[in-house]
Amino acid sequence: MVMNRDKPHALMTSLADTGALDSGTTRRALAAALFRDGGLSLTQAVRLADGDASAFLRYLALHRIPVINHSAQEVVADLQTLDAWLTANPS
Repeated sequence: MVMNRDKPHALMTSLADTGALDSGTTRRALAAALFRDGGLSLTQAVRLADGDASAFLRYLALHRIPVINHSAQEVVADLQTLDAWLTANPS
């Protein structure tokens, strides 16, 4: 029980104890929401969801949750860095 000035404010319980995470659908939805909001990295979200990265990526795409969320400037800078690296390291 979380109190706020001697008044009950919230009740905390373990999700494991409630069985709320037993459903794969619940785990995927929770993982996707936490990933979308920045609470989990992609790797952490995949682990929470079910451990299948390709299935989780399809789930994110289905729900229009971007995996990469960069500005146009960041993308251009990344491409320039990649181009410089490829030029310096020809195969």
